[in-house]
Amino acid sequence: MTDKPYMQPNYRSKSELMKFMHDQYEAGKLNELEGQFFGNERPAEEFYDLQNDPEETNNLIHSIDREQTIALANHRDILSRWILDTDDKGRYPESDNALRAVIDRWGEKAVNREYDRVRN
Repeated sequence: MTDKPYMQPNYRSKSELMKFMHDQYEAGKLNELEGQFFGNERPAEEFYDLQNDPEETNNLIHSIDREQTIALANHRDILSRWILDTDDKGRYPESDNALRAVIDRWGEKAVNREYDRVRN
């Protein structure tokens, strides 16, 4: 989902390593690739050349050539059809009742921003 950062808050956020990495991010000590995982945003769309970039570190979405433009259009079409054909629930926001159920179960461990709208 593009409305969520790469590293959503969760149980690992309290580990010493994650605290250290977040501090490094806040201090500007991570390179661009490392830093993207600690920011609050992610690109709305990503497109990688898996032959030449199997680690998916270079998002080509803003610098694709003609051949890649055709492939991207094909991928968009496949995804759109799949979302409709499967009634993918990711296209709908979580209901308040569903969010409350998670909070009731996990309490303060439910730390993603989406829960803010239903917290007392």
